[in-house]
Amino acid sequence: MGYQMIKKIVLALLVLSSTSLLASRYEEAEKLSRTIPIVSKQQYQQDYGIFLKSGTSINDTYATTYPIVLSLSKSFNRFLGVVLEGSYYFKTDSSLKDQIDDQTQHAASKTVLPEHHYPMAHLMLGFVLKPVYGKISFFSEKIIHFDLYFTVGGGATINTVHEKDEEVGGLEEKQQFTGSLFLGIGQNYFLTKSIALNLELFDNLTIGDIKGEMINQNISVRVGVQFAF
Repeated sequence: MGYQMIKKIVLALLVLSSTSLLASRYEEAEKLSRTIPIVSKQQYQQDYGIFLKSGTSINDTYATTYPIVLSLSKSFNRFLGVVLEGSYYFKTDSSLKDQIDDQTQHAASKTVLPEHHYPMAHLMLGFVLKPVYGKISFFSEKIIHFDLYFTVGGGATINTVHEKDEEVGGLEEKQQFTGSLFLGIGQNYFLTKSIALNLELFDNLTIGDIKGEMINQNISVRVGVQFAF
């Protein structure tokens, strides 16, 4: 047997042994990966939570509202819970209303601001569904856990309504009580096991006749803090 033949046999044995070693390593890694769950359970789970939120409306024409919200939530499990929420709305006139008022004061023929309304307070009882839970990392230094949730609820809203007063010729302000449907989507970012930052998009659909319309919307962006226990 010549030198070249011995060299080929040795090379073939090295290839076979390295292939066998890689295969055994792969099998060991595969068995290990099966024992390590890829989807982890939610680390921060609370039975009760208190939320304090505020925000601003994004679809009001003549007045921008700023709700102050207090919520109490109860979780049945990791995915489902209930929430009781009450709020009070502060408001400021929009730039459009200020422009119309200014033009009205200096106009030769007076015009009346169109009828409008905004919520003054609401009370809601609803369900909370949390289908998504995850973790994010900031600059590879800190891992923050978060969940994404949906809210569906019902309740009532007290509205401040500005409508035409036929006798005086201007707008009359009054309060009107209507039923409401509430829809929300938001996220909780857990700083600790008991404290989380909250970001939410919330829609208050009032169901009742307000200035000729049966359904009106007040959409707001809200941020807040959750205290869990």
